[in-house]
Amino acid sequence: MIEIGRDRSYKPTGGGKGTIVIDIVPEENITPTGKINLGVEVGSAEKGTVKIMGTDFIEIPIILSN
Repeated sequence: MIEIGRDRSYKPTGGGKGTIVIDIVPEENITPTGKINLGVEVGSAEKGTVKIMGTDFIEIPIILSN
């Protein structure tokens, strides 16, 4: 899991914008096949006394190939 710009004190951080690059490099002796899912979540909410992070999300399928 990679967390970027998350404040666990539950205080608004004011949002932001920008680009994040994740470089996936396969092992030299392995041929990459199949796919993985990259999950991205944002947002928060409160239900009673429970604080919830990641209320909006998307899964992005990444096809693994040479």
